[in-house]
Amino acid sequence: MRYFDLHCDTLFEMEKRGEGFFNMGALAVSFENAALFDKYARVMAIWTKSGISDDEAYDRYKAVVSHMKNCMDDRVALCRTHGDLIAAQSAGKIPFFLAVEGATLLSGDISRLDTLYADGVRFLTLTWKDDGCIGGSWNTEDGLSDFGRKVVTRSAELGITVDLSHASHKMMADVFDMAKTLPLRVIATHSNSDALCPHGRNLTDAEARQIAALGGIVGISFTPGHLNPSGTADISDIVAHAEHYLSLGLENSLSIGADFDGIVNLPRGIINEKNIVDVENAMKKAGIPALTVDKIFWQNAENFIKKYM
Repeated sequence: MRYFDLHCDTLFEMEKRGEGFFNMGALAVSFENAALFDKYARVMAIWTKSGISDDEAYDRYKAVVSHMKNCMDDRVALCRTHGDLIAAQSAGKIPFFLAVEGATLLSGDISRLDTLYADGVRFLTLTWKDDGCIGGSWNTEDGLSDFGRKVVTRSAELGITVDLSHASHKMMADVFDMAKTLPLRVIATHSNSDALCPHGRNLTDAEARQIAALGGIVGISFTPGHLNPSGTADISDIVAHAEHYLSLGLENSLSIGADFDGIVNLPRGIINEKNIVDVENAMKKAGIPALTVDKIFWQNAENFIKKYM
């Protein structure tokens, strides 16, 4: 199978543990697992840790980037474009794209966004939790701040994809409104369906459709509390969210954003990324056509990269 995942927090954990890209037994993602798949690619996020100042978060970001660069060798490739992805695959390298989860680390300084872009960041999750310099997260009712609007505008100018996972519903509405006049690239890298699991982190049907209408994609998260209202989940819940999104017409706009190494507990039946094949098999067993399953696990993500990068 082919596997392109839109979100993991592995880079942050790598730096914290002093690990590299390979042989990370304690982490859910490790690049030697790429050999298990016909094709393999990731968007790897650097998380803006909560509980510290925005400036401290920026310093942590720079430390993670430095560690990432020190860990790179001729087996891996940081990609900025679809051409980079193809070149990496042709050279037998493992491709990944860089993201930042939580733009509050910009701390009111728009020039930092240009620094992130120069570092290779091509995906920007606007917020993570609570209110901040960008605006309101999923657990608030606040939209974009004035600075947040500047960040969205500059992202459009640079070609950074705006990630609406973790955003408040008001912030999403503000971004959708800005997309009427800006060439925005909009995505939700790891967000499930609110219709199946009511939670501030999940998307309403209207929001999911709007992201798709803007040419974006939605990644299904494996966070149990975002899959099932009970707080526990298994692979069948992942399949159920896929089926619901497909019922909304998202066949060409649905992907996986498992959130590996960013969540404490995983659904029953999943230990790490090796179990992705079990999720694929469960989708097929549920009657989702093989071509559609391949779109979810690879083609839709690559098509998004090809179209916008």
